[in-house]
Amino acid sequence: MANRENDFPSQIFNECESVERGWVKYRNVMERESRCSYEDFTTPEAFNKNHILKPILAKFVHNCYKAVDCHRDLVTKLKSTIDSLIVENSQLKDEKSQLVKENSEMKEIRLQLLEEVSCSKSAEIQSQKSIISLQNELLDSKRDRLESVQCTVSDAVKTSVQSEIKLFSQALTTSAVPSSKCIPDVTTLKSAVKDAVQAEDRGKNLIVFGIKEEPEENTGQKISEIMEYLGEKPRHESVRIGVQKSESDKQRPVKVSLASSAHVIQVLRAAKKLKDSDKFSSVFICPDRTTEERKLRKLAVVDLKKRLTDEPNKRHFIKGFKVVTASEE
Repeated sequence: MANRENDFPSQIFNECESVERGWVKYRNVMERESRCSYEDFTTPEAFNKNHILKPILAKFVHNCYKAVDCHRDLVTKLKSTIDSLIVENSQLKDEKSQLVKENSEMKEIRLQLLEEVSCSKSAEIQSQKSIISLQNELLDSKRDRLESVQCTVSDAVKTSVQSEIKLFSQALTTSAVPSSKCIPDVTTLKSAVKDAVQAEDRGKNLIVFGIKEEPEENTGQKISEIMEYLGEKPRHESVRIGVQKSESDKQRPVKVSLASSAHVIQVLRAAKKLKDSDKFSSVFICPDRTTEERKLRKLAVVDLKKRLTDEPNKRHFIKGFKVVTASEE
C-alpha cells in the first residue's frame, strides 16, 4: 500500500504530461495546416472568419475527441484509484482503532502489573516485619533462658552455701567447745561455689564412648552424624578427653558440650536407639559425671551384672547409682 501511494502521484503526473504533449501536438498541427494561431479557434466566429476547410476541421475535431477520450480514461483511473484509497483509508482507520484498543489494553495490563508489584512489595515488607518480630521473640527467649540459667546457678550456689552453714551450725550445737576445724573457712566456701558452677556446666555435657579414634579426625562431624541418627540437631562442641597412648588401642571418650541441659536430657532419652543401629551399635552416651559419681556408677554396674546372673528372671536396672529390681521399685 505504501509503494502504491508513493507511485500514484508520479503515474498521474506522467499521464497528464502525455495528454498535454498530445494536445500541444494536435494544436501545432492545426495551426500549421490552417495557417492560423490557436486563439483563432476559440470561437465559432473565428472559424468562419478564417475560412477553415472542412478536412482540417474534421481532423481537428477528431484529435480533440482523442484528447477528450484520453482524459476520460485518466478520470476513470483517477476514480478507481480514489475508491481504492478510500477503502485503504477505511482499513487504516480500523487498524488505528485496533491499535488504540490494544494500547488501552496494554495500559490496563501495565497498571495491573504496577499494582501487583506494589502488592508484592507490601507483602515483602510485611514478611520482613514478621522476620524482625520473630528475631525479637528469639532474642527475648534467649534472654529468658539466660536469666533462667543465671537463676539456676544462683540457687545452686545459695543451696551449697546454706548446706555448709547448716553443717557449721550442727557442729557448733554438738560440740561443747567450738573447734576451729568445725568452722568453714573462705576456701571451703569458694570450693562449694566452684562445685556448684561445675555441676551446672556438667549438666550441659555428654560423654560419648565407642567412637573410633583416627589421626586428624573431625570429631564434630562424627558427633553430628550420631545426633542426626537420633533425630536431634543441637549446636555442639566436642573434644577428646584423656591422655592419648600410642601403644594402646583403647578409644578415648569424646566430651560433647550442648547449649542447655534440656538438650542433654533429650539426647540421653534418644540414645537407646543406638543399640539398634548397625553403624553406631558400639557407641554409648552417658552424662558428664564427677570422679566420685563415676566410682559409684562403676560399683552399681558390677552389682547389676551380679544380680542379672543370680536372678535372670527379674528386671534389674540402675537408678541413682543403685541397682533396683522391678518388684522393689
